[in-house]
Amino acid sequence: MRFLRQVLMVASLTLLLILAVALAGVAAGVNTYFGSDGAVTAQGPRIELDELASCTNIVVDLDRIEMALPQQLAILPGPEQKLRISTEPQVTISAVLLPREEVDAVLLGFNTCLMNLDSQNWSITRSAVGQPWLQVDQVAGRTDITSGESVAFDIESVFNSTLIIEFEKPVPSISTLLLDAEVRYPGAQSWALWCTIVASLALVLSVILVVTVIVKNRQGSRSIEVQS
Repeated sequence: MRFLRQVLMVASLTLLLILAVALAGVAAGVNTYFGSDGAVTAQGPRIELDELASCTNIVVDLDRIEMALPQQLAILPGPEQKLRISTEPQVTISAVLLPREEVDAVLLGFNTCLMNLDSQNWSITRSAVGQPWLQVDQVAGRTDITSGESVAFDIESVFNSTLIIEFEKPVPSISTLLLDAEVRYPGAQSWALWCTIVASLALVLSVILVVTVIVKNRQGSRSIEVQS
């Protein structure tokens, strides 16, 4: 019986140590992979066109966006998938999404840069040269205008929509428009915290188990000495 108890204690100690190391590794991995904001970004198209330098705004139709998550991320719960837009060099931009049926009425009488994709090649055409540039805040009834050096929209909201992007004036010459995919896990830091807590508890229990084994072994040795 004593030998069996020792085997069980050693097995329990090994399992606790393995659990502690594994959970500590998971916590470190989550912090490293997702960072403090719980997000990871995958590089999307880099649209480099000389015409961007002369555009005050860009209008682009978004027929579909495909985002394939890596297998290790696909199993995680509650992802928030976004399309993130920025420029090189970085400037402040304002953007709004419009339903397709509203676009023609909004663009009528304004100059815009229409972005087109044909056989993997991007091009820009001007809609109304000589007319005033369309400004995003002139779009009637829109309260969901987003501004910043980068802006993001939920993937679900951009399907079959038209995106209007305005570049702040004055601006340096914009050379590139960046469209990136961002996956955010709001619970990532909570996962890391709980993994750390459970790993700490497993480590404490393993220490308690080691102390218990040492104490029992010493008590067993003393009883043998007394009997002898």
